[in-house]
Amino acid sequence: MTDAAAIDGGACASQSHAAAYVAQARAPEQLKPADLRALTPYHRALLAMDGTLTHFVEAFHGEPLNAVGIRHRTERLAAYDEWLDAPPGIPVVERKAALTGAVSTRLYAYAESRIVTDRLPPCLRGAIDGSGELLGRIMRACRIETFREMLWYGLEYPVELPETLSAQTATQFLTRAYQIVAGGRPLMVITEKFPLPDADEHPPS
Repeated sequence: MTDAAAIDGGACASQSHAAAYVAQARAPEQLKPADLRALTPYHRALLAMDGTLTHFVEAFHGEPLNAVGIRHRTERLAAYDEWLDAPPGIPVVERKAALTGAVSTRLYAYAESRIVTDRLPPCLRGAIDGSGELLGRIMRACRIETFREMLWYGLEYPVELPETLSAQTATQFLTRAYQIVAGGRPLMVITEKFPLPDADEHPPS
């Protein structure tokens, strides 16, 4: 867990979008500042929301979503992980999944998750497998009470996308990261990447 850090107001259209991101000053180096005034209302809303992503995207775009599992593995931490507040040796599940339109097959988001399985309630632990099902749906089905701690956001051109997303390597993404906390301890850290339209399709709003 981290102390709240001030966010550069010059990169934000309003304080309401920025206030929740407590570790913006410590965002990964590959993330570039995002001028929220240049984003579409849809992408600004993605940064402001702290609820379940799936429902919002389905309602906005008018189609159900599919979760495509890309990677699922368990490894033990080699060193202390600050954002998971987890010591060396603890098992952590790494999951990667794509969120796509069931009708359009359009990529709406790519998510990477790191999960401390020893801290999960039994229902949630048993449901997290290699299926690629979205974590939000799993937690809702298990009726897990959690809190999201928003960490940072920015723009990037990812250089290590999975092979199944190779068509997106020249796409700019709006990226955000957050912890999911229960009982005062992080259960997981999730990084979500949302593809942005080309510049000529991306007018300021």
